[in-house]
Amino acid sequence: MKYEYPNINFIFNIIIPNLLMALILLWGIADVIQNGMSSFSQLVLVVMPILLLSSIVGVSNPSKVKIDDESISFYLFGRRHSYQWEAIDSLKLRRYDPIGKIYIGIGTKRIFGGRYWISSNISNYAELNNVLYDKYQFIHSKEIGQEKMTTE
Repeated sequence: MKYEYPNINFIFNIIIPNLLMALILLWGIADVIQNGMSSFSQLVLVVMPILLLSSIVGVSNPSKVKIDDESISFYLFGRRHSYQWEAIDSLKLRRYDPIGKIYIGIGTKRIFGGRYWISSNISNYAELNNVLYDKYQFIHSKEIGQEKMTTE
């Protein structure tokens, strides 16, 4: 199953925010060159590269999600993060209905990767939500079974 954003949503949800972050970073560099280092330009020069790396390298807002029986994959700008279902030891799902997003946390926390935001504008959002919930239930039932085995 493949879930993708329509082109207009891809532009507004992914391209424009990343472009704005890059422009703010460039503005911060230009400000330092012209006016010297200020507290605000220091903040921009520290925060913007982290946000850009998190977004692009970490694929935090993927443009496409592919799910099959063996794995889940997230794609953005030619990058792919893939996880085998059987290798996933932790899966967190949080629905944020007021803003129309799902947060997906996979595995242990890492700086870049393992945390993904999916907007309700993605194709077949309800189906994706149901598939993720089913996988969540399965992974957590495995965890409970392992806990019973270790405590007995």
